[in-house]
Amino acid sequence: MKLELTKDQHQWVDQWLQLWGAWSQTGKIDKAMINMIAKFMATVEPQQSSRPVCSDDDGMLIDAVLRHYLKSIDENAWRVIFAYYVCNSSEIRIASWQHAVSKPRLMKTRAGNQYKRPSISTMRREVKDVINASLFCLYQPLQNAFNGRENVKKVAKNVHNELAFQ
Repeated sequence: MKLELTKDQHQWVDQWLQLWGAWSQTGKIDKAMINMIAKFMATVEPQQSSRPVCSDDDGMLIDAVLRHYLKSIDENAWRVIFAYYVCNSSEIRIASWQHAVSKPRLMKTRAGNQYKRPSISTMRREVKDVINASLFCLYQPLQNAFNGRENVKKVAKNVHNELAFQ
């Protein structure tokens, strides 16, 4: 059984992460919390994004979910998602970066298992798998976070209305 999102679920998560990526790139995110991939951004003056940006509330909510469910569990997945959505890097560009820093590892070959450096094609497949797995892992926590926030707003509104009538 393969764990995959439906097309609609994938689009929903991707849309929010695209908005979060643009929001992060505008400098709204705390620079001290950004990993080594984006340190070069600290030297650049934040600019207005040409991409659509989410609100600060949405950006902070998405950022908190990403840090809790992704960064604390899998640092490599966090780097890939950050590069893909914030730095707007393509899968091949991320794979090229990972290929450049990769070390030989045990891989299956025709001659049996051997230590060798993965090819760029292997790295590209792995990057694509990491992105898809990360989106799968983030879908439900993001849904819960957005739904929880809406429920809190409804409760707060009802409490405010009740206080107004007393």
